[in-house]
Amino acid sequence: MSSPFHAMVSLGAWSELTINQSKQKAYLEKANLISFAPLPDREGLIASLVMQVVLQILLLDEDIHHASILYQRLIEVRRNIHFGLSTYIKFLFEYLEDQGLPIIVNNCVQCQSKLKIVGVNPQLGGFICQTCHLKVSSTLLPAEALMLMRTMKQKPFAEAFNPSIVKMILPLLHQHFNFHMDVQLEGFKTIEKLAL
Repeated sequence: MSSPFHAMVSLGAWSELTINQSKQKAYLEKANLISFAPLPDREGLIASLVMQVVLQILLLDEDIHHASILYQRLIEVRRNIHFGLSTYIKFLFEYLEDQGLPIIVNNCVQCQSKLKIVGVNPQLGGFICQTCHLKVSSTLLPAEALMLMRTMKQKPFAEAFNPSIVKMILPLLHQHFNFHMDVQLEGFKTIEKLAL
């Protein structure tokens, strides 16, 4: 059985999602933009691009336990897209968690220490402490960025994050996503350039 969903995915774009469902599983068969009209301002362009990337990401799902989960993810991002990249970052964190590939934020991924966390290594999958930073490469982050990443699970979609922190976290999230999902999504680099 095939169920099409039509959803407004940004102020200037409509999408059609088709979910195939059998007794054993459901999966997203297609997600494409039916019409797309770039919005004139920078925020509108970012919103439209974010929604296109979200659709690409949702196409990676091979098995959807409940078709409504897919639709809810899309609607949640759309509903809060006026928070821009903050909503997108929250979506990426949740998606990676759903896939069993979360960014480890409770301790150093190298030595499991919870003390003196100073940065992130996307390939290793999470936080790095001061001692391990000397042994493995990592991106150093300020305490505010580390705190945001640590508390991301509790953050609602409807919350705007500090734009300078978003710019620091975004490329690291994309690197983590590409490495652990074994993909290279083209839209990531464009979003990073627009975020500058």
